[in-house]
Amino acid sequence: MHMLLWAVAITAVACSVLESQGLHGVSRSISAIAGFAFPCVMLAGIFGTLAIRGRAAHPLVPAGLLAFSGVVASSAVINGQIGEVTWGVALGVLYLPGLVLAIWKTSASRESIRQTVRRISVSVVWLSLAYAAVDLTHALGDLPRRIVLPGVEFRLAGVTPHANLLAFTAAIAFFLTMRARPRFWLLHLLACLAILFLAEARTLTVGLLVAGAGYWIVNARKSRMVRAINTAIFGAPIAVFLWPAIVSSFDESSLASDVTTLNSRTLVWDLVAANWTERPVFGWGAFTFDNATGSPLSALFFNNSHNQFLEALIEGGTVGLLLMGGVAVALAWSLTKARDAPYVAVTIMCLFFMMTEVPFTLHNYGFSYVVVLAALLLAILVPGPTVRSAAGSVEPTLPERQDAHLAKLEGALTAQRIARTSAVSGPGEPR
Repeated sequence: MHMLLWAVAITAVACSVLESQGLHGVSRSISAIAGFAFPCVMLAGIFGTLAIRGRAAHPLVPAGLLAFSGVVASSAVINGQIGEVTWGVALGVLYLPGLVLAIWKTSASRESIRQTVRRISVSVVWLSLAYAAVDLTHALGDLPRRIVLPGVEFRLAGVTPHANLLAFTAAIAFFLTMRARPRFWLLHLLACLAILFLAEARTLTVGLLVAGAGYWIVNARKSRMVRAINTAIFGAPIAVFLWPAIVSSFDESSLASDVTTLNSRTLVWDLVAANWTERPVFGWGAFTFDNATGSPLSALFFNNSHNQFLEALIEGGTVGLLLMGGVAVALAWSLTKARDAPYVAVTIMCLFFMMTEVPFTLHNYGFSYVVVLAALLLAILVPGPTVRSAAGSVEPTLPERQDAHLAKLEGALTAQRIARTSAVSGPGEPR
């Protein structure tokens, strides 16, 4: 499991850097090889884990995602899309079910998986900052900044293909680092905040604000200093989100290709709303936006619906929408009982991210960094807030184990004090 996560991340980062350097041939060759290699691993995982008992406390999430994958793949077959797209893209239908099953059924503990996710995310953050320091021109994306900095006119994409993907990775690293407190954790947090500022993902900023509040509420038993730091950090995204409105930078001339953010996305939303009724039950198929399929949405500038629920509707019809909606409801319901601060924060961010992006639609692109982001998300969301062992008992989280250990130490110290007092007072004498 750990090797799979690292291999996917390293390969995707290498492809992104090569692509930004103009080495398109090398990047596409590596991506094509990975596009066959990783689906084979996913396929082996699908068959190899079916007999293993799942450990998610909320099995509706992995079950819903697996059912959604089956619906959109079946819809692609019904619409004859499998023979129209390239094999590198067609094999992308294995990514989501393969990742879900591999993470759901792995024997690795939740804490060990999170450590791997944190290390990958932090590595992407630092690599992006280093890339910007060495070659800022190629480290920047193609989306203009809303808060223009001297010499930095575009949003930072770093070692990822898009600023939003980098920002979400930094947000995951931020919350996992806040909880784990590894060596130099404060330096890692500052690096994550720098990435969030340079990447300028507004939808994620709002999600981060709410996720931070959720993290603070769940984690409120911590020290006053930690709560004060959290409160100050939660206020930082507000400036990033509101500043463009203050300086009147929402006009088209300053946003250029961003086309006033949501306004460009509403175009594809309207097209989805106008075309899904032609095939309302199972939709147009998994590769609706691929140019080779000739669907009504295939010739658009967009590669997806920029909304996970509309994407499920156009690809899988009402059946796909119901399944994806069920996954979202299950995630939202889990927040009412979860006491795991990183799980709460990442789940909230994911729900916000689903409103303008498609984190669970991996088949549109073939192999790319989107697969990495989905893997990092699923590694936190699929196991759920609690993990059950093979015997069926609940495996305590790291903070719960720490609290239990502290309680045990306090009990031992109390017993020692009583024993010393008894020895000084003598048997039968008042203490």
